[in-house]
Amino acid sequence: VLELKDLSERVDALIRAAHRQAWELRPSELDHLGLEAALQHYTSIWSERSGVTTEWKSSGWNDLRLPADVEIALYRVGQEALTNVTRQADATRVSVSLACREHEVGVAVQDNGTGFEPGTTTGRVGIVGMRERMLLIGGELEIHSGSGEGTTITAHFPLTRSGDVRAAEHGP
Repeated sequence: VLELKDLSERVDALIRAAHRQAWELRPSELDHLGLEAALQHYTSIWSERSGVTTEWKSSGWNDLRLPADVEIALYRVGQEALTNVTRQADATRVSVSLACREHEVGVAVQDNGTGFEPGTTTGRVGIVGMRERMLLIGGELEIHSGSGEGTTITAHFPLTRSGDVRAAEHGP
């Protein structure tokens, strides 16, 4: 009986982990509510799990939506930047901001952690992945860091194409 209970608990834990990973890869909030709500929710959950004090800022958004490929790329950059804070930064504070200006949108993650020398990032899978995501959508990734100075990762996407931003469509 004890073995069956142990097995049942393990299966439940695996199912919860699979659901969490699926949500992290493509959260339903991204499709239904947009980048702002999805990234704010992920940041809140990440803060609770990591124990790192997090500040959320959003400006100029006003229920705007971007093409799906742009929203997922910006979301994943924010997600990966926070993952890097957990794994490497030893930070106590993080600021996540999402801004929409006249000609661009951007996501920035800034921490007060240990930092690193940006030239030493060659081969780091997370940073390489973030750069590639932004290049695929015509955006760019900036990294500002220094040993002992914390890190700021900013993803920019230019709003140059017709239809890049539109008012959010609210369903019935």
